[in-house]
Amino acid sequence: MPVLLGLALLVGCDRSIEFRPLDYEAFEGRNVLVLTATQLEPLPAEIVEQVQARVEEVLLASPYLATVLTREGFRERNRDDRITQFKYELLSDTVSVLGIADRELSASLAESQGADLAGVVQVLHLPCPNCQEKKPRIAITVQLIDLRTSELRWRLHLSRIVDNDVDAETLAEDAAELAEELVATLDHLIKPKWHRLRFEHLR
Repeated sequence: MPVLLGLALLVGCDRSIEFRPLDYEAFEGRNVLVLTATQLEPLPAEIVEQVQARVEEVLLASPYLATVLTREGFRERNRDDRITQFKYELLSDTVSVLGIADRELSASLAESQGADLAGVVQVLHLPCPNCQEKKPRIAITVQLIDLRTSELRWRLHLSRIVDNDVDAETLAEDAAELAEELVATLDHLIKPKWHRLRFEHLR
């Protein structure tokens, strides 16, 4: 069982927790398959989609990844392949809900889709366990697995407290702000680090 290393930044009940910090070399030149998350909380579908689409946008724009197969791209490519669709849905469900991946299943998708890594974004709206007033919080978790080995390579969890009576528009704004924090972290993680490159050049 892989060991998870965690870093946490806590501000009140808002938090950022990163499991197993990852080096940019794990991303560089890799092919990424975006999974679809099984929704666990009764959030408006528009809010969930805006967060997932924003992450896909950042991945697609990155010059450091080889290819990115989005959720829509996967559906289009495999529209007549029911078996591959089933494998994709099953892997998406187990990774987004349980944070684990079946090795045979993930390896099969790696082969059929030409992908090295798979990522999934989960959006949650749940009560804060540490707040005296039990206020709700909105949370976003992104997970990255190695499709060849099924190993969890990286997970980032961000959350912030929201008001109990928050309306859908304000909730969407909070989710969008949290998504920007997420993609900024992801973008920084993917980019090669100049001092590392300089060191490699000088060796």
